[in-house]
Amino acid sequence: MNIFKVFITIGISLLVFSGCAKYEAKNHLELKEIEKGLKLTESELKQDPDDTYMNYYHGRFLVSQKKYKESIAYFKKAAESFPYSTYHKLWLGIAYGKAKDYKNEQKVYEDILKDKNGN
Repeated sequence: MNIFKVFITIGISLLVFSGCAKYEAKNHLELKEIEKGLKLTESELKQDPDDTYMNYYHGRFLVSQKKYKESIAYFKKAAESFPYSTYHKLWLGIAYGKAKDYKNEQKVYEDILKDKNGN
């Protein structure tokens, strides 16, 4: 019975702490603490380069610095790892537009509309 409590405690701790970086990144973005946000997302992406939310937030911080071309790779990774998220695709389209890559911007928006319409 004691070992069961230990496993439950560890499991709950993992669930609670696994989402902390995501909320911390969101707070940095809302407070416009771009440098802090970049440091956080860079650190998290070193541990897990496929983390959907860290890729998304890293892209957002780069957009805040007007590094549009650099942000595209992060939004693309976020959109690919969570293909049903219109939000991640929308930011990919925004990044393409800001980078003046209008062909890919249009393609992303058409894909979003196609997904929404089921065509």
